[in-house]
Amino acid sequence: MDINCVIWFISGLALSSNLRVLDWPPLNCTQKNLQCSVQINNCSDEGWISPRIKAPVGPNWTPGSEQHVVGVRGDLNGDLLPVITVSWSQGENMAISAIRGTEVHFLEETSNHNICVRYIFHSIIKQNSFIMNNWSLWTFSSDRAVVEPGHTYLVSVYNLPKPDVGSYRIAKSIKIPGCYDRRIQDAKVCLENGSLWDPQLTWNISVEGGSMMILTVGFNTSEFSEEYSISIQNPIHSQSVRRENRTLLNVTFQLDVWQLPPCKILVVIQPFFIRCNKNCSNHQKILNYCLYYRRPPAYSRIFMVKVSVGVIALSGLLAYLLKRTFPTDSENHLSPTHNEELERNQVEKRRKVLVIYSRDHPLYTHVVLKLCAFLMAKCGTEVVLDLLDTTTLGIVGTVQWLDWQREQIEKSSDKILILCSRGVRAKWMAMCDAAEAPVALREDMRSVTGDMLTPALSLLVPAFVRSGTFRNYVVAYFEDVCSEEDVPSPFNITVRYSIVEGRKGGPSV
Repeated sequence: MDINCVIWFISGLALSSNLRVLDWPPLNCTQKNLQCSVQINNCSDEGWISPRIKAPVGPNWTPGSEQHVVGVRGDLNGDLLPVITVSWSQGENMAISAIRGTEVHFLEETSNHNICVRYIFHSIIKQNSFIMNNWSLWTFSSDRAVVEPGHTYLVSVYNLPKPDVGSYRIAKSIKIPGCYDRRIQDAKVCLENGSLWDPQLTWNISVEGGSMMILTVGFNTSEFSEEYSISIQNPIHSQSVRRENRTLLNVTFQLDVWQLPPCKILVVIQPFFIRCNKNCSNHQKILNYCLYYRRPPAYSRIFMVKVSVGVIALSGLLAYLLKRTFPTDSENHLSPTHNEELERNQVEKRRKVLVIYSRDHPLYTHVVLKLCAFLMAKCGTEVVLDLLDTTTLGIVGTVQWLDWQREQIEKSSDKILILCSRGVRAKWMAMCDAAEAPVALREDMRSVTGDMLTPALSLLVPAFVRSGTFRNYVVAYFEDVCSEEDVPSPFNITVRYSIVEGRKGGPSV
């Protein structure tokens, strides 16, 4: 036979111990052959004491009851509450008729708040009644003592009356699991702490202008959290959004790719549930944006068109500068003999341009290659580019190759073209800050020559600053995808050419 006691901790000194008694189902411990009533008090009553020789011994824990100490029960409103379940039995002894009741004592170990539930027997448990019950043990249980997740409780059971000396009791310490435990995660207190919240985070990435990333994060909401904070880590970008009865929220971030760590973004969703408020557990996910960033978006053709027009304008500018370097006959009033000799020398030695750039994106690298092809085909210029001389690079090494090319150009009237972009800016800033790790772009890692820009800047900037003239250097950038801010600070003392869609850009000082 089972007797169900209903207990909720009524109000105590600490807010974490709200002690009360559920009023549903109605309290009733009467069963066959036993009239019974329930009393709930604060355990300060010292009644029900008798000499030890007349007091009944303590009960026994029901075998196997340790496996079912935690569960949930519904209240009158249908809300599930976490409860302790304990079960005990009376032994086979001749003093069973001396039992006048049973007391269950619940103690919250952290706050020392407690409550007692007494089952008062109004009829005597007779030995013959015990025998008529097929010799089975008198079994009692309590399965409605409402508890708090994560707290520890000491549960003690006494038979009444208690002895005046010593104690006949059984006791056990029960640790209530957190809301992560499946046995109680459906309880209302756990739902209000986000126990069943599954954000099912989704994300989408698009790219604007080759370097501006549009990241859209979507996630499911919970009815117990009205506000959410969504943040991108390193560097931190954060937004707050309210649920407003929506089950799905989308948050959009505009991110500069060069400010992000290589390939990976940490997204953190911080909910504010009713119970935990600002101390709620957050949801984190690492996104690998390189899986998306390597695929150009559909509108990248517009980017190609704009920059291709800029290539033509820049090529015209370089042709003009090279023409000034090698004057015509009329400008120098040379004799026909000297003209023929000069022409032969020019045929033997073509005008040379060393192109320095950053592999920001496959589209940007493609544009640089188109620029080089145009210079060679339309301007008769010899172009020196890492991608066009990988064999020599593999033999002599990056630094030696760059230094030799620089020396050859500075001894002549050839040009070094520095194409500035956001990748150039990011790598230059990393070089200036000793604490910063070198910037590693995905395109650099994929290339057989590796990062050529960082060693190029290490060689060119000191030589540029020391030189008395800057006639060998041309600094330019494509205005549609870059800006003057992308030009490293040492080159600000010379002319910077802004290449604008549809026209040749003039110098920007």
